[in-house]
Amino acid sequence: MAGRCYTELGKPDRAEPLLANAIARYDQALVRENSLYLSWLAEDYVQLGEIEQAADIAARMAALAARTNSARTDTRLHYIARQLGPYRGTASVADFFDAYRLTPDLSSPMNPD
Repeated sequence: MAGRCYTELGKPDRAEPLLANAIARYDQALVRENSLYLSWLAEDYVQLGEIEQAADIAARMAALAARTNSARTDTRLHYIARQLGPYRGTASVADFFDAYRLTPDLSSPMNPD
């Protein structure tokens, strides 16, 4: 929880190690929660300027989000897609958007195509 709070406060350098550790220890059966925590970690990497790492984490998040039926997860995925939008020329970001487009139920007006 502390990692998420640091993300929201715009302190990615403090959030990143906390979130990475939490995700590594989290029960993988909790798909929705893992997806959400990955979204905050991806956001931290965007804030830190580590775009390839952010895109890799976001792609993992998209894969998990496809397995949930969660409006909150969908909202976070849309948010991360908007954050990564300016970096579409980066190969890992392009790969993320390929996965993002294949995620069910994301054909809303918020889809940054």
